[in-house]
Amino acid sequence: MQDTHRAYADFKRSVAAERAMEARALPALADRDVILGFIESYGVTALFDPRYAPTIKPHLVDFEQRLKGADIHMASAKVTSPVQGGQSWLAHATLLSGLNITTQRHYELMLSQRQSTLIDDFRKTGHRNLAIMPALTQPWPQGQRLGYDHVFTARNIPYKGPSLNWVTMPDQFTWRFFETQRQAYETPLFAELALISSHAPWTPILPISDWENLEQDSVFEQWAGLKERAQTPEELWQDLDKVREHYVKAIDYALAAAFGYAEHYLQNDALLVLLGDHQPAPLITGDNAGREVPIHVLSRDKSVIAPFIEAGFTPGLIPQEQSRTHAMADFRPLLHRMFGH
Repeated sequence: MQDTHRAYADFKRSVAAERAMEARALPALADRDVILGFIESYGVTALFDPRYAPTIKPHLVDFEQRLKGADIHMASAKVTSPVQGGQSWLAHATLLSGLNITTQRHYELMLSQRQSTLIDDFRKTGHRNLAIMPALTQPWPQGQRLGYDHVFTARNIPYKGPSLNWVTMPDQFTWRFFETQRQAYETPLFAELALISSHAPWTPILPISDWENLEQDSVFEQWAGLKERAQTPEELWQDLDKVREHYVKAIDYALAAAFGYAEHYLQNDALLVLLGDHQPAPLITGDNAGREVPIHVLSRDKSVIAPFIEAGFTPGLIPQEQSRTHAMADFRPLLHRMFGH
């Protein structure tokens, strides 16, 4: 009881210090889909650690050129996650609320106090709110308490392929399923997607398939065959160097799926925000890697990206290593300043 009392008092001080925001409309984003994709374990280690950068950076350069060719504008920065190596939902809550949610108690108190979030902001803007949570296999009442109009989890996403150890379905399928939902709505959407292909144990690693054929039995059979031939988690985790190799391959796949979605499906006026939820565990990063994660904003409308660049984001998909790091909790206030009244 004493611990809970202290946590509540600490949270109240945090709310007061960070000036918890009232819900505010974002009129400059009205009539635009706003898509928020959290990429599991995508930390700046993937960009700047010499063990991983030789794989990830050239592919980001390639994606940047492909997206430019598709008339997509983009900018990137670094933000500091409240967590490392796990508890992704605390990072999600931090970005949504504008409060630094660092513990499970603070998360539960945020829900019980019904602090406003971007979900409320976009409802006031005229959006429907959608959550795609493929990792969830049990009921998620928190989604209703957060105010989502619709929540899709592993229980009601119609995936018929193989489970991939911890991962219930691959990111590319999740993105394609989201697109079918997006097309069904007449009103603009604010959507949060929790992408999980880059979650440990990082086996098997799938290839990117043809986007228009993702529901064919042949694709599912291919994935099942890859799972059968891949190392089991128990086998892979006997060799920590191989674990690190699989980590970077999983991140590479997750980025290919996310940027591939943008290349194929991003609408002319939409804003796509992609970021890591947290750095991976110290096994991958080393002991002194910090909690910074990349964030990317993409749109075919240059006027939507320009304010981010004015706020210090770097044009393109690779943030400068020595550039300013933003707090994840500052993203919501940043949207208020750029797109609010």
